[in-house]
Amino acid sequence: MSVIFYGLILFAFIKICQLRNSLPSDVPAKDDDMNFSRVIEETEKMEVLNRQLQVLENLLTDITICNSGQHHKGFTLSWINEATGENMSFDFWVSDLSADTAKALSGLADTERSQLRLELQEIIDGLPENSRYTPPNLIEEIPADVVKNHEITE
Repeated sequence: MSVIFYGLILFAFIKICQLRNSLPSDVPAKDDDMNFSRVIEETEKMEVLNRQLQVLENLLTDITICNSGQHHKGFTLSWINEATGENMSFDFWVSDLSADTAKALSGLADTERSQLRLELQEIIDGLPENSRYTPPNLIEEIPADVVKNHEITE
C-alpha cells in the first residue's frame, strides 16, 4: 500500500513540475546566445580605431597651436617605397596655421578622422547584430542538379 502511495506522490510531483515548466514565465528568458569571440574581435577593432582617432586629434591640436613667432612644430611623413622597399620620410615644418603646409596636413587629418569616425560608428551600430551567436548551418541545401545526378535507384 505504501508503494502505491509513494508512487502517486511521485507521479503528482512529476506532473506539477511538467506543468510548471510549460507555463510562460513572467521573467523573459536571458539571451545567452552571445558570440564572445565576435564581441572580442569587434571591441578590439574599436580600440584600434579609438587610438587612431586620438592620434589624429593630437595632430590637429598640434597644427592648430602653431602660430608665427611663438610656436613651431615639425611633422614627419614616412612611407615605404614600393620600387625599392626603402623606408622614406620627409619632415614638414609648420610655423603658421595659415600656411599651405598646415592647411594640407589639417585637411588630410580631417578627412582621415571623418572616415575613421564613420567606420567606428558602423561597428557600434552593428555590434548588437554581430555579437549574436548564429549556429553553423548543419543542413546545407543541395542543388537540384546534384541530387538528380546522385539519385538512389533500387
